[in-house]
Amino acid sequence: MIEDAGFGGLLKIGCPTFPLGFCGWLLRRFDTDYCELVIKGRGRIPVTSDSVLGIPNGGGDVKYCLDEDAIAFMFDRFGVSGRYSPTVKSIENSLKHMKSADEHFLRTFMVLAVSSFLCPTTSLRISPRCIPALVDIGSIRELNWCKFAVEQLRKSIRA
Repeated sequence: MIEDAGFGGLLKIGCPTFPLGFCGWLLRRFDTDYCELVIKGRGRIPVTSDSVLGIPNGGGDVKYCLDEDAIAFMFDRFGVSGRYSPTVKSIENSLKHMKSADEHFLRTFMVLAVSSFLCPTTSLRISPRCIPALVDIGSIRELNWCKFAVEQLRKSIRA
């Protein structure tokens, strides 16, 4: 189901974590004006939507914003009461215990993928901003997730 949605590349990442020191080293070398990694003595590596592999590259923009109706819909699906988003860990545990691949499975996987990999935040909770793009789970393949990931990386480093 994940491969059919266009995200099979995420399943092929053979590294469960990235060393913090290495991540910091990469981020310090990211030129936000040109969207390139600048490696002294080695050159420049463009970071574009074409350099992100294994997720959809083309189509409409990913809606990354607060949408009360979308949040209410997803919180209902996740059984969340109250105003706080579920934690990344609770979504991960929920995914581990699922027995079937259905729309709820794919939504849960995508919430985890966006909140912890494609557009991570410093919070231990999922970002409610990722929810609007995942309500219509049947059309996630039609969104430009590569462009989204690069734009969010650039914005985060600039901040």
